[in-house]
Amino acid sequence: MKHKKTEKKLIQHSKKHTSKNMVLPKKKLLFYRTLLVKKYNELINFKYTNENNYLEVGDNIDIAKIALDKEISQELTDTQQTLLSYVIKAIEKIDKTLNKSQKDLTQIYGICERCKKPIPQKRLKALPWVEYCINCQRNIETHKTEET
Repeated sequence: MKHKKTEKKLIQHSKKHTSKNMVLPKKKLLFYRTLLVKKYNELINFKYTNENNYLEVGDNIDIAKIALDKEISQELTDTQQTLLSYVIKAIEKIDKTLNKSQKDLTQIYGICERCKKPIPQKRLKALPWVEYCINCQRNIETHKTEET
């Protein structure tokens, strides 16, 4: 009798974790897509604005300030470029998830690429481009820290 109860629980557990049940509802996917498109536009506009800020040249102090600003801007741009690639990847994942063209759990939006469990909604709302749940992200960062 106990064996049947355990077997029943396993079947229910496996039903809960099918890819169909792990996909966010269409309304949520569209909400996160909107957030990501907004962030994409913000990053593109930031990059464009910074590229056009250095047109005027004055005295030596102005030239030095412009050189320093360009250097700082370049560092920000590198970080922003990395973030932009995460945003684009997340938008592509949402589109594939909406089109139901993705069978690989790690390529479904809202699923951790490492442990294949759903990423909590609060985390997605705060950082809609994340690829990992908080536990996997911590493990990755801890491992990177130990390597350096």
